[in-house]
Amino acid sequence: MATFRIAALEMSGGDMSAEKETVKSVYFKGFHGYVIEGDEKYLYEAYGESRKILEEGITELTMIGLHHEVLAQIFESEHISPSEEIFEKSADYCKEWMAPFEVKLQSYRALVDELNQKNEQLEKEIESRKEIQRELSDSKAYFQSLIENAQDIITVVDYKGVIQFASPSTEHILGYPHQKLIGKNAFQFIHHEDVNKVKHVFYDIRSNGEMARTVVFRFRHNNGEWRYLESIAKNIPSSREGSIIVINSRDITNRRKRMQNLKEHRAKLTEAQQIAKVGSWEWSLHEENRSHMEWSDEMYRIYGMVPGKDKCSYDIFVNHIYPSDRRRVKAVLDAALRNKSTFSIEHRIVRSDNEVRTLLGRGQVLTDENEKITKMIGTVQDITEQKEKEVRLRQYSEQLRKLSERAERTREEERIRIARTIHDELGQMLTVLKMDVSMMSGKVTKKLPEDLTDYYEEQSEKISERIDTIIKSVQRITTELRPEVLDDLGLIEALQWQGREFAKRTGLDIQFKTNINKTDFLREDIATTLYRIFQEAMHNVIRHADATSVKIELQKIQDNLLLMVDDDGVGINRDQMEARSAYGIIGMRERARFLGGDVYIEGKENEGTRVTVRIPMEKE
Repeated sequence: MATFRIAALEMSGGDMSAEKETVKSVYFKGFHGYVIEGDEKYLYEAYGESRKILEEGITELTMIGLHHEVLAQIFESEHISPSEEIFEKSADYCKEWMAPFEVKLQSYRALVDELNQKNEQLEKEIESRKEIQRELSDSKAYFQSLIENAQDIITVVDYKGVIQFASPSTEHILGYPHQKLIGKNAFQFIHHEDVNKVKHVFYDIRSNGEMARTVVFRFRHNNGEWRYLESIAKNIPSSREGSIIVINSRDITNRRKRMQNLKEHRAKLTEAQQIAKVGSWEWSLHEENRSHMEWSDEMYRIYGMVPGKDKCSYDIFVNHIYPSDRRRVKAVLDAALRNKSTFSIEHRIVRSDNEVRTLLGRGQVLTDENEKITKMIGTVQDITEQKEKEVRLRQYSEQLRKLSERAERTREEERIRIARTIHDELGQMLTVLKMDVSMMSGKVTKKLPEDLTDYYEEQSEKISERIDTIIKSVQRITTELRPEVLDDLGLIEALQWQGREFAKRTGLDIQFKTNINKTDFLREDIATTLYRIFQEAMHNVIRHADATSVKIELQKIQDNLLLMVDDDGVGINRDQMEARSAYGIIGMRERARFLGGDVYIEGKENEGTRVTVRIPMEKE
């Protein structure tokens, strides 16, 4: 096989041209990187590098010679002993490198025979190169195996497009036994929408012997499906048959499907981002280009920029942030980088058209397997309209709260007025009526016959009892509307009195304690609010708790009043607390909010419920 290499050099005139030296340099770099350094990257790049070399007109035979020169050079310069592993890896690299080359099967065999004859003559003269000859012989076998077992399809057609040769790989890629394709016109298997494009390329190659062209088209599989092929073809002179066209084809159907799926996903993502007004970005944090960012189309639109026209970078991103928000945003990003964590922040931007928008930004830091930061990715959502709606909703809620507060205050004033009116007018009238009945009874009995006196006295006594019952009802109603004890004695006495009333009606064991001696320092609205919330809490205990005892506690802690109602009932759950029909709880909370306070409710199953009311001494 040593003569094989010498023959290759002889065909080139004995000295390699500058062009071949360049090819040798490229091949040496990839060969050394994969075979000696063990870097798989060079094996993956071999196919692409070989295609570039192919377009320069370098022949397969020249490459075989260069391969063995490189192998011999590495053995000499690296002081490496030949091994089975090195030969196998060198053969693998040669296979990948030779994959795109056209296969001139018939002329190649004749040329190999001719070269072998020359090699046999030269073998007698160059005994010292027997080792190289053996290596070249092995490479020839590998090269022939590459042709017969190639994963790509290698075909040879004549000037009419009739298939003269098809590699065995045709069967497992396209389902056709390669021998059955011989003699058939290749164009009959091409999709009708692609056939004119392929013929145009075919005629260009046929008229230009130096041209190598690439084309993508659909080819019918033996099962009727259409497969996408990427083919590179070249016109090869043939002494026996004139000229032939050698075609190397690769099935890229799955790659096309993945690309199409990716394109569809990107289109859907773009549409979804546009609907949701959410843009995405990616910030590369490699040291050589830390300012580089990639934006989605919606990101450009949010910032008032044009995709594909305007540039994006970290500096542009920062410069669009509203000046007073800029330091805060930078601090959040710096903290995320330090902690390698996620982040979320609201901030404003000034668009290119000077419009101010409010954004919600979210992101996270990505690291490699060594925990080194590689990039930061994130999204921004334009929430300007949402924030404006929130402001309007808060304003509307505040108006409703003020209206509710005014209605509640008016209702309380009306209760006081009605209670006083009932107490002053109806109570007095009933008292006078009772006195009149009593006086009339005394006068009438003196004038009635003795047989009617007993009857009249009995009836007047019943009327007086009814009047007493009505007076008590009036007193109860006026007390419920506005207890006099609240106005006369204060909040503590009112709570104690109301607790005793509930105990009388329900039989509950009610205990009360406080750390306050007097409540005359309280404003009337605070006392009334705490009293009404207490009433509602007790009504809830009676209706729902199934309790036996209630502990009531009134505390003054710093500048806050705390009222706690603690029962030993069944315990309220979260669904009951958050139910829309829980008007009592809603009412308690609204009353507390009027004064800047709040209500906390805690419940445990079969352990009871605690209601805690906090009211600030000064309205918050």
